[in-house]
Amino acid sequence: VHDIMNIRMLNNSEIKEVNLFNTKGDLVLSNTLSAGYSSEINLSNLKPGLYILKVICQTGVFVEKVIKTE
Repeated sequence: VHDIMNIRMLNNSEIKEVNLFNTKGDLVLSNTLSAGYSSEINLSNLKPGLYILKVICQTGVFVEKVIKTE
């Protein structure tokens, strides 16, 4: 990912919240959605490196690694 990350749920599950953590476990970005199956997240203010993405939706919680590039 460079500056913009697009998240889309393929299982028709509504996204409730998107959180991004650094490798220390600190919350660096949080986005609460009122409704929707997709979200666009701006990462331009973050330093390059590894982050943990946590997406909370109707059907559960999904966690993925994200690498921010320059």
